[in-house]
This record gives sequence, structure tokens and C-alpha cells, in this order.
Amino acid sequence: MGGSAVVGQWDRRVGRTVFSNWRQMVRVCSHLAIWIVALVPVMVEMQRGWRALQDDATISLRSYQVLSLHPPLVGQLSGSSIGSGHILYDPGPLQFALLALPVHIDPAQGALWGAAVIFGLCLSLAVEALWSTGRVVACGVVGLVVLDLAWLTPALFAHPTWNPYFAIPFVVTSLVLAWIVATGSVGWWPVLALTASAAAQTEVFFAVLSVALVAVAPCVGVVRRRPERLRWLVSGTAVLVVCWLPAVIQELTTRPGNLTLLLTGRRSASQGLSFGLSAVGFAGSPSPVWLTHDLTLSTAVHGGGSIGGALTVVAMAIVAAVAWRARRYDLATLAGLALLSSACAVVTFGAIPSNLEARILYLDKMLWPIGVLVWSVVAWAVVELVGAGARRTRSVEPRTAGSKKPATVMGAGLGITAAMAVLLGVLGIGELDAAARAQVVASEVHLVKSMATQIEAQTPPGRVVVTFRGRSNWFSRYPLGQGLAWRLTSDGWTPVLPAEFSTVSGIIYQKRPRWPAVEVTLDPDEATVVRFH
Repeated sequence: MGGSAVVGQWDRRVGRTVFSNWRQMVRVCSHLAIWIVALVPVMVEMQRGWRALQDDATISLRSYQVLSLHPPLVGQLSGSSIGSGHILYDPGPLQFALLALPVHIDPAQGALWGAAVIFGLCLSLAVEALWSTGRVVACGVVGLVVLDLAWLTPALFAHPTWNPYFAIPFVVTSLVLAWIVATGSVGWWPVLALTASAAAQTEVFFAVLSVALVAVAPCVGVVRRRPERLRWLVSGTAVLVVCWLPAVIQELTTRPGNLTLLLTGRRSASQGLSFGLSAVGFAGSPSPVWLTHDLTLSTAVHGGGSIGGALTVVAMAIVAAVAWRARRYDLATLAGLALLSSACAVVTFGAIPSNLEARILYLDKMLWPIGVLVWSVVAWAVVELVGAGARRTRSVEPRTAGSKKPATVMGAGLGITAAMAVLLGVLGIGELDAAARAQVVASEVHLVKSMATQIEAQTPPGRVVVTFRGRSNWFSRYPLGQGLAWRLTSDGWTPVLPAEFSTVSGIIYQKRPRWPAVEVTLDPDEATVVRFH
């Protein structure tokens, strides 16, 4: 009997060790997946000579100004300006604030690697938040979501500086934190306030979802578990005040303010409820969005019916209600989160103006995390049903000696998960490499370098007025003009560009008669700079 007891204790000790090791392996592998995906394409681009052009140059310029006496108070130019009758910008400058330090450390490439590091930190935060609450399986899901995004939408990680892509990790992390907060861990609400604010300010398209998560999650969390102190509420409110102070200052000092225009600006006819439901229907369809390349997504949204979206919303509501009644509160909370996110997606996609339909080509990334969320709820509900059936079977049948131990089942499940991760990783690396190489346009980088070198040779550091000739198409001048403006700024010059660039950059260029002035003639392959006073 004594020997059997010792063996039994040893078995239990080994089982606990194996279980703990598997838990740590899931955690570490999730972090590795995140950082490999975040850094590999950036390293490829840096090696190939990436420099900020077009919107990346504007973002670099605005990030550089954060530590100046005239910091930006709004975000990037918003596509919702089209047809609104006003110039609209994304709600706030939080993206610029986050990139300010990398841009000052490395003006040439800081915006690129800074965005990649922020990607990694944000997504790793989601893993650690789940780990702190003991949700190991969810940690693995985050890692798989990142690998899946790298495989199906590699441009997201190859172009992390661009604001619609920069916001996606904050959307993913906000959904994770909202679930944690709603399950009763309200101490994470201040962090949710930060990530959701970053998502909303960086791209107005994500504002409805972000606001809903920040507002609803703590209310549910307080119902689940009443906190003893209100420190989380004070801290979260302080975070919101700090994050939104620049936008509020702009709103109070400008008439009409940007936030007012975003809320009340004139709009053309919207896509409507049917389109919003079709988008959600595609996210939760039997052909999962997380197994669909983004090249076909726009077609799929148009081809899908609104019935699928309505069924998805109803299904999440039913799962939430049944799970809550069965006292499966975490599942009920996750289903409620999927319901809230789906409803926000319906509103957001339905409100897209008809003349901005092309924006679906990059704003549809919102559907990936929502699709994974919906399918996670479905999978969890199926597991609960199967488990309930198995428990009823065990209650009437004696357990056999050959029954599998939980550790064995867990090991098999994690082994399958690891195999899927390796497969997605192998498929994704090639996609990431191709997408990263496509981001470096060597001819445009060469032209910007040539223009900057000539201007700096002809004018002293300081103000310089720049005008352009050639390339009558504004869309061909803008990438080079903004790239030149950023390169000159980082080298110590203060360029004054034509007014046509002010709208996009948000920078008002004011020139004086006595400042040095140059004229840049843009040929197809070369640029010539002439100083005329």
C-alpha cells in the first residue's frame, strides 16, 4: 500500500509538471509567433533600403512634431472627407505620440521598426493579460490569429506604419481585454481604455467598436464581480483624459472642431443595414473569414446575404443567454462580446458612404478578429455540449481503466495546435517576404534622395520654399513631395511645400518672401533642383 501511494504521488507530481510545462510552452510559442511575424517583414524592408514616402512620410512628420512646440491635435486625413463637404481627420494623434520616440531615434526608418515593435508589444500584452487570468487556451488562440493574419493578409505586417493597419493590433488586444474586464477583472480596464483609444484615434472606422468596448465591458464586469475599490475607475478615467486631451483641445479651439465634423458632417447615401449584415455574415459564415485571402473578401461581402449576418447575431444572443442560464459565465460573456462586436460591425459597415465603397478593401480587416471571436464562441459551445453529454454518460457507466487522463488529452490537443501553427508559419513567411519587398519602391526612394541632396547643397539649414514642376498628376507628386518634406525635416531643414499638400498632411505651410526658394522638376526617372532666390 505504501509503495502504491508513493507511485501515485509521483504520477500526480509528474502530471502537474507536464501540465505546467505545456502551459508555459503555449505562452512562449504565442509570443514567438507574434514577434516573428512583426519583425521579419520589417527586417526585410530595412535591409532593402526602406524610406518613408506618401502617408508613411506624413506620419513620420507628424510624429516628429509631437515633441515640438506645435504638436498635432488630430490624426491622419480621413477618407470620410469625400462627399462630406469638410476636411476631416481621424479623431486623435495617439499614433503620432506612440511613434514619436522611434522617429527621433532613427529618422530614416524609425517609423517602420517603431510600428513593428508596437505591434509586438500590443499583441504580447493580449497574451500576458490572458495568462494572468489563467486562460492558457486563449493565449494560444491569439498566437494562431496572428499567424493566420500573416498568412492571409501579409500587407498588414509589411506596412505597419499605415494608420488603418496600425490600428488592427489595438483592435485585437481591445477585444481580448474587454473579455477579461467583462469577466470581472476590472483592474485591466485602464489598459483597455488605452488600447481602445489608440484604435479609435488612429482610424475613425474603429471608433464605434472601441467606444462600445470601453463603455460596456466594465459594466458587465462589475455585475460579475463587484470590486472592493474604485482605483481601476479612477485610473481608467485618467488614461482616457490623457489620451483624448489633444482632440478635446482641438475641438475647443477650432470652430467647428474635428470631432464635431466627424459626428455631424454631411454624408452621402450609406451602404445600409443589409450591407452591414452581409459583412457580419461573412465573418461568421461556414467558410471562415480567417481562411479567406483578402483579395476575395470584398466580393464575398457583396455576394453574401444579410440573412447570414442576422443568423450570426441571433446565434450569439442565444449562446449568451443559454450559457448564462447554465452558469457558464465566461462563455456567456464571450458570446455577449461577440454579439456586441457584431452589432458594432453592422453599424460601422452599414454607415460607410456609397461613394467610399472602395475603402472596404483595407477596412475589412476588422472582420478577422470578429470572425475568430464568433467561431471561438461556437467551438466553446460545442465543447460544453459534448462535455455535458460525456458527464451524463459517466454518471451511468463506470469509468474504465483505459480512459484517457486529462493531461494526455490536453497534450494531444496542444500537439495538433502546434502542428497547425507550424503549417501557418511556413505558409506565412513566404507571403510576408513578398509583401515586404513590395513596400520598397527603389525608384521613388532614389528620387527623394536626389532631390534632398540637391536642395541641401544649394540652401543652408532652415526654411526653404519648395515648388514642383512635371508630373501633373497629384497622386504621382504626393508620395515624392511628402517623402522629400520628411527627409529635409529630419536633416535639419524646414520645408515649405505647396498648399496642395497641406490638406493631406494637416500641416499649414506658410512662406515668406525672403526665404530661400527652389524649384524641383520631376522627370520620369530623375529630378532637377534649381534655386531661384
